[in-house]
Amino acid sequence: MKLPVALQLWSVREDMAKDYKATLRRVKELGFDGVEFAGFFGVDAHEMKKTLDELGLKVAGSHTQPAELAENLDGVIEYNKIIGNKNIVVVVSSLKPYDKPEVVDELVNLLKPMVQKLHDNGLQLHYHNHYHEFTDLGGELALDRLYRLMPAEEISPQIDTYWAYYACGDPVGKLREYGDRVELIHLKDGDKNMVSAPIGEGEVNIQLVLDTACEIGAQWVIMEDETKDPKGFDSVAIGMKNLKEKYAF
Repeated sequence: MKLPVALQLWSVREDMAKDYKATLRRVKELGFDGVEFAGFFGVDAHEMKKTLDELGLKVAGSHTQPAELAENLDGVIEYNKIIGNKNIVVVVSSLKPYDKPEVVDELVNLLKPMVQKLHDNGLQLHYHNHYHEFTDLGGELALDRLYRLMPAEEISPQIDTYWAYYACGDPVGKLREYGDRVELIHLKDGDKNMVSAPIGEGEVNIQLVLDTACEIGAQWVIMEDETKDPKGFDSVAIGMKNLKEKYAF
């Protein structure tokens, strides 16, 4: 069993900012089935949809800051519905310390009132982890507190395999713990020194992650690459080559 593979466009954000059409064309040429957004680079939603359709790319999700959801929920819903995205992925890029339960509770209280409106518009809420959500809050990880206070019908975990590896050494354990609650998986590689690498060139057990993704019934595997040398499409191409040839995925 193989799952569709998308590229998180943050990986090629400089290219997207220069020429989004050429960038998306290159994504398709590399063999990706879809993309995940992290901002829309000022492109009109209808124009973005037209380009995606012409290239045959699906939208796996869109990373969205909590503040944007709070301040412009209607706009977020409208844009994502137009481009055909059903997955709104909350990402806290500021890496705000999750050093006490109240920090998690604050986020939960912000997100919970939005869930019904998102559902009414055919959208599902997800949460993307970095490493700081693995802080132990006295016997419970911040990440686990979030998913306990917001049950499966409200939010789905988007497990980032590299950050889970960096934080606890066991991304597969987290994937299996949350099981079929996980619909989107961020496939990312690197080492314990916080140095990113192309997929298959770092320390994460990519084969086991891919096998587990299929076992739990995930919907998308989403490649993200923040390698600095090589970077952008040079690194993404290495990762995609490894996915196809090294892992036969």
